[in-house]
Amino acid sequence: MAEHVSVYGWVVAQDLARYLLERDNPSFDDILAHDFTFYATDEEFHHIRNTIYQLLQEAEQQPRTDGRTLRRVFAIGYPLATLPHETLDGNDSKAE
Repeated sequence: MAEHVSVYGWVVAQDLARYLLERDNPSFDDILAHDFTFYATDEEFHHIRNTIYQLLQEAEQQPRTDGRTLRRVFAIGYPLATLPHETLDGNDSKAE
């Protein structure tokens, strides 16, 4: 499973890189990219996840029409063992 996630994430990242490289002046207003880190209970996380899913599932139902561009949103959320800037022993790697 982890290898599949790694490969799929790489494919999506390469697709975004291709989008940027194929345009002389890409519009960053057309890109959704942000790394959110937050604390949540299981219930709070499920509420956030389900809200995002509902919103994106509604968007998927929009018919193809003039003025609409096919878009991709690749979303992943999972529990972290440490904050991205911390080591597994709890030390803050930014503090040095």
